[in-house]
Amino acid sequence: MRSDFSHWVVRSLIRVAPKLAAYGAVVLNHELAGELPRAAEIAVSITTGYVRFTLLRPDHFDSSSSGGLWLWDQHLNFSKRGKVYEPVMLACLTRLLQRKATPKFLDVGAFMGLYACYASALLGGRQEVYAVESNPLYANAIRESARVNGFSQLKVFQAALSDRVEPVSIQDVTVRHDATSREATITLDALCDREHLRPTVVKMDVHGAEGKIVLGMREMLPQVECLLLEMHRLAWMQEFSPGITRTAMLDVLEDAGLTLYYVAGHPAKEEFAPNFQELLAGSSYSYRRLDSRARDLLLFDRREDEFVLALRHDDIESLLGPSVSLSNE
Repeated sequence: MRSDFSHWVVRSLIRVAPKLAAYGAVVLNHELAGELPRAAEIAVSITTGYVRFTLLRPDHFDSSSSGGLWLWDQHLNFSKRGKVYEPVMLACLTRLLQRKATPKFLDVGAFMGLYACYASALLGGRQEVYAVESNPLYANAIRESARVNGFSQLKVFQAALSDRVEPVSIQDVTVRHDATSREATITLDALCDREHLRPTVVKMDVHGAEGKIVLGMREMLPQVECLLLEMHRLAWMQEFSPGITRTAMLDVLEDAGLTLYYVAGHPAKEEFAPNFQELLAGSSYSYRRLDSRARDLLLFDRREDEFVLALRHDDIESLLGPSVSLSNE
């Protein structure tokens, strides 16, 4: 019995050691440098040239925020090497915004503002862009990035979203129910109604709170033409959207007239990620329709975050090109 337990401990340490070492290297490099860089100059090559913008880090960003520190380092690393973060979702968003005459983009769970600033630069000030972020530290950083870049059309809202009004505490990128907190949630329906927002393209990455947030956006869903949803691992949904199943969440989207697709390759380790330029050209997407029968087969026992694309009009092939096979056949 003790031997089996010891073997389990050893195997667990082997699995987590590379991640701990990688994070430790990030912290050490920044400590040796004296401080984190204040800004990342992002340049994304697309078919019509470069999308360029400056992404500022939060003022009090330090190693106490492990997830944020790691991601900030990723942004710096990718930008220095001419790579892009989350190529599948970013390329999909690019093709969507370029094909819409008057897109109104809403980034839910905007974090440091990568997608919101990218969309603002891509659209060149022609349309308003909205960013919703629960953490006031990150929301202020997005406002500063908007100011530095001259993105006057980028509107930032600091709000914790849910399917009801409830007290919560906000820590880094997570929002938890907390009866002792003075911070309260708001539904996306109520926020859009209060601020007179009419988004047509929505990207959502909220670390497991997507179940609650989707159930709190039923009234605004009919105007949404496309939702790019990062659906997180089941354990996160159970923790941050308790009592709401994936099926219930996806049913809300289908009931609103959206057609659902699973898009492969997000997220992926860099060496396995599809080529961004090929994705922009519509030649390397792999996707499958997520009807009620396919959901269990495609999403069963998924341990990583998945990309679900919801479209108002069932025209995915004209948007992403024909689906390519990921098999070895």
